[in-house]
Amino acid sequence: RIEVDLSRAPGGEECHPREESQHPSGAGIQHVSAQGGVGSPAACASSGDADYAAVVLVDADLRVCSGPVEQRRLDLLAGGVPVMEDAPVPVATLAPQALEMTGALADGWLGTCFTPDAPEAHLAHLRRGAEKSERTLQDLRLCVDVAVGFSSDAEALVQKQKPALAFQLSAMGSPTMNFYNDAYARAGFDEPCQAVRRLWLEGDRPGAIAAVPDDMVRATTLFGDEAHVRERLSLYRDCGIAELTLHPVGGNTRDRLDTLGRAVELVRDVSGVGAPGS
Repeated sequence: RIEVDLSRAPGGEECHPREESQHPSGAGIQHVSAQGGVGSPAACASSGDADYAAVVLVDADLRVCSGPVEQRRLDLLAGGVPVMEDAPVPVATLAPQALEMTGALADGWLGTCFTPDAPEAHLAHLRRGAEKSERTLQDLRLCVDVAVGFSSDAEALVQKQKPALAFQLSAMGSPTMNFYNDAYARAGFDEPCQAVRRLWLEGDRPGAIAAVPDDMVRATTLFGDEAHVRERLSLYRDCGIAELTLHPVGGNTRDRLDTLGRAVELVRDVSGVGAPGS
């Protein structure tokens, strides 16, 4: 794993907090979160986005190390560990300009708020950025996260997901700027996104949770029986998503591990991994 402090842009302006992640491919890397300037619009404005990313991607001196986080930070500062050559750098972005930056500069995209029913809400901006750099969308490794759960009657799973989605739409940002809310709105849920945030900010959290439409949860999760999950996985594959970060739901650790195992087998089947000639 690689630890890079991205909490401040090059000029010292406070930007989006750093996010550390283990890449789904298994390679330990740091991903960059640059959503357009949380806390400092000037730090990540359109041209600033590219400058910020260039500093992160070129000048960050990414180094591999192990041990507790605090020790890793000390190791990095001391320069006592070898440099990882050609480490891929995927970027977690949501806002349109930041998505374009990702398409232009990054090795991959770590997405969220994604539905394969409206993939162009994100992919159109990534593609535009890639084309500006004389690349194509196929030059990026596309990964999105999604919750998965198996049930012949998914209604209970849908209802349990609504509080987290209402929180994401309303509390993960300022009252006037929430990149998660904007991303879901671009995917076709503009009216419920506005209604959920309004109710949440008015203090009616039960009302905000109830205002999350079932269709919105179903479109952005893998909840249902195996046939349904398989069908949804095919949609992700067909719109160019190469990797999924799966969030299995369940009542306990054993249930979540069982769910994860079933999901991985379906992913292998849909993607053709393990088939002759794959």
